[in-house]
Amino acid sequence: AFNYCHSLTTVTLENVVEIGSYAFNDCENLTSFSGGENLNKTTSESFMNTGFYSSLSAGNPLIVGNTLIRVSAETAGSFRIDSSVARIAPYAFSDCEMIEQIIIPESVNYIGEFAFNNTKSLDCVVYLGSEYSFNNNVAVEGNWNYEMGYEGTTLLVTNGEEFIETTDTY
Repeated sequence: AFNYCHSLTTVTLENVVEIGSYAFNDCENLTSFSGGENLNKTTSESFMNTGFYSSLSAGNPLIVGNTLIRVSAETAGSFRIDSSVARIAPYAFSDCEMIEQIIIPESVNYIGEFAFNNTKSLDCVVYLGSEYSFNNNVAVEGNWNYEMGYEGTTLLVTNGEEFIETTDTY
């Protein structure tokens, strides 16, 4: 759509529900984004090589509307997803090789394909909701076991503060 639009600096979305792959690819001056509350489908490639990507840093993920688009590959240790997030875009954590734990709030209802691709140090994904909520309210694209990246990653589902292991190690 706006691929290689170098003069684009600001985007305002109203009533947009989907942003296609590479829609803003190589818009290197794009640094301001508003709206997106109705967005229900996008990928990390939608904003590839934009000003957003150059400003990504550990602890400063790219979130558009209620969708976590991308986390910096420099992120290490534990990462807690903000409770305003409802969707995790495909490849959102891809190549975050130093991340060890991801904490997902109960507000998340969608995990995109390959969201955890190439997360070599990821030991544990914690879902802060009930097992019922995870199994019935979270749509996971693709093969969860394959997407976790590496053998030995554990999915923990909690009912509040106490972590309760409810599934096998993947």
